[in-house]
Amino acid sequence: MKRPGFVRKRPRLQFALTAIVFILGGIDGLDNSDAPLAVANFIVAFFNLAGAVLVVRLRHHTNIGLFILNAIFAAYVSYHLHMAGKHRLPYAWAFISLISIASIFRYWWRIKRKSGDAAGQESTRT
Repeated sequence: MKRPGFVRKRPRLQFALTAIVFILGGIDGLDNSDAPLAVANFIVAFFNLAGAVLVVRLRHHTNIGLFILNAIFAAYVSYHLHMAGKHRLPYAWAFISLISIASIFRYWWRIKRKSGDAAGQESTRT
């Protein structure tokens, strides 16, 4: 069964949107004279853009690795902004981290389901 185009492109869209968020975070870091955080934001954005371009060719484990990187870094940015005295912005970054964690579980479940389906098909053929 072939999935609709939007469902196949959803990971690509998610990586692209996450890259945009990290680019904006990098620009904000440059404006606030926080160069190390800005550079780290740009690096994570680059990995997300590369993931958006290569998501069709990547294995699910690579996608999960990229979502783990996003979740950890977004949680760090949330903590850093909270310690800097920001009031509402850390919650947005925490939300991004939670979305990445949910994506990790979704991909992990998909891998387990596909491996279970493949094992089930092999047992019915024999």
